[in-house]
Amino acid sequence: MLEKYELIDAFPSSLAKYEVSLIATTLEGQQVNPCNFMYEQLDSHKEESTEDIVERLAFEHPERLQTYLDAKKHYFNSRRLKPVLLRNYLRLKYGYDSVKIDEFRDDKNSLFLMLFHETYVPEKNELKNEFVTAQTASYKFKDKRDRMTTIKDSFNLDDVENKVSDFEKIMNSGENSTTICDTYINEDLGCLTILLRQEHNRKMNPTFKFRELGKSSSSEPELTYVEHYPVRENAVQLKNVETGTEIQVYSAVSPWDDTLMKLFTTIIEQDVTTRLSGKQSSAAKKIMEDVKETTTDSDNITPDSAIQVQNIVSDNISRAAKKVEDEDSTLDSDYIKEKLKETIVTGVQVDVEDSETTFEVHSEKGISSLLEDYEGMAESLIQAVSSAQIDDITIYAKIPGGSGDDKDEIVLENGEWYMSSNSSESTLKALEAALK
Repeated sequence: MLEKYELIDAFPSSLAKYEVSLIATTLEGQQVNPCNFMYEQLDSHKEESTEDIVERLAFEHPERLQTYLDAKKHYFNSRRLKPVLLRNYLRLKYGYDSVKIDEFRDDKNSLFLMLFHETYVPEKNELKNEFVTAQTASYKFKDKRDRMTTIKDSFNLDDVENKVSDFEKIMNSGENSTTICDTYINEDLGCLTILLRQEHNRKMNPTFKFRELGKSSSSEPELTYVEHYPVRENAVQLKNVETGTEIQVYSAVSPWDDTLMKLFTTIIEQDVTTRLSGKQSSAAKKIMEDVKETTTDSDNITPDSAIQVQNIVSDNISRAAKKVEDEDSTLDSDYIKEKLKETIVTGVQVDVEDSETTFEVHSEKGISSLLEDYEGMAESLIQAVSSAQIDDITIYAKIPGGSGDDKDEIVLENGEWYMSSNSSESTLKALEAALK
């Protein structure tokens, strides 16, 4: 836990007085309608300045203030939330006035303050389960990044939801990784969202021994290692559509293969994991590594260094295509080389952990011309890519289709590739042969 003055320093300085007043009202255990409070910009602490409120909370309720800071920074993953869905959840759950809550439809911070007020239990200094359910209800699935498939079968979503507890029992027995799930059915959208949180890979983290003894300091600090089991997160959505059931997964499928197989065979009695998974590829992995290395090693950031992304993708795919002629393939090697020689990078998307925004450049004509036309965009791209982890970078590229004008899009991320559209079977076969 932070020291009192560290709590004061960690408190966000950009909040308005009425927002700070609502936080204090929440931590002090007073119940109000937070939507009305925010809409009318009320102040329950008129005799105190913002600085006075924060200082008082740090000295009188340090544990509670720490919980607020932790909830905002660590528990509330705003990057994966769609604010309009969170707005809808809060309105339905707590009966907020539609006009008033609409004022905050795109304001994640204001929506967080309302959710925190409704779910915080001051007597226990903890959050109700609804805090997690709200995040499940507002999970943001991205059409291009996420894995998606449609099966012809239709399901009663209530029945599927009830089977999730059976899946949890399977996962929390035997040699499986400890797993918990939260679920939410959106009646208006006809979809069920399942949030999975799973223990993943034991780690030993260094810390000072006095911390483990519950002390705040030591004149002779000693280093020790503490066993730690991180928890990873993924989400699955099942949605009723005219043709059956649309299924989406948020994160890369391959690290979750076994877990997702158990989930699907339990809740819908069929395994659709292979239909959701991108194809593992050493070429795709090398492309992402080369892109990362190029941006990290660039001493001088210029449009030319950003345009290298185009060259890296096209060169690697071209080399992969040429290798086919040295291997057994049912497709003609000259055909594959010809098919894949004009790969055009049309977009780069970067998700930065702990950031509420996603950096993205996209152009159907290719990003090269876009980076040349707009001053500063190349620098922004390089900075975003260089500061991100490889698995947070997605590259989109177009490959000429069978008709000449039509182009098929390939998505590269996390050592995998998949086609966001596969209207051209010939393109798919050429890619499968080259990107092994």
